[in-house]
Amino acid sequence: MNYTDTRQKAIKWMVERGWKNKWGKRGEFTQSLLQHTDVELNALCVLLPILSEKAHYGLSEHEQQSLIVGTIAHDVGKETPEWQRYVQLPDEQQHGKFVPHIIPSLTEAVVPELVSLFGFNPSIAIDAVAFVNLHMAAARSTTSLLGTITGKTQITQGSNRWNVLA
Repeated sequence: MNYTDTRQKAIKWMVERGWKNKWGKRGEFTQSLLQHTDVELNALCVLLPILSEKAHYGLSEHEQQSLIVGTIAHDVGKETPEWQRYVQLPDEQQHGKFVPHIIPSLTEAVVPELVSLFGFNPSIAIDAVAFVNLHMAAARSTTSLLGTITGKTQITQGSNRWNVLA
């Protein structure tokens, strides 16, 4: 897999969505959504060859592609005007006004777009959506986990290691 090409396509996609001018993290330092996602994708691209070795996790091509798409899409909900307004509030005004950034309908719209962009097999979308929707501890509710385990949410069709990968 050509990680340089993957990064270039991802960056172009993020720039077109305006992520360069949207906040992704705020705290001791502020990162744009593009910067944050690019850092995450860079780390993944460095780790994938290691994690794919049999001595480590032995990630399949399907799992690697799902992780690439899931990593790019993991904070897509932060591009919404609601989340952007929230993250820019002073700390004291944020209390009690939490705005979630995991929006399953947005994830389900974006993931197939990314799968197509990279020319990946469409079957990876199921796992990528699962990774995005379960990547935050707050999203891993008893209901969402049981739905995944019992297969009621169509998440585990590509990899049975969705929890580890998420």
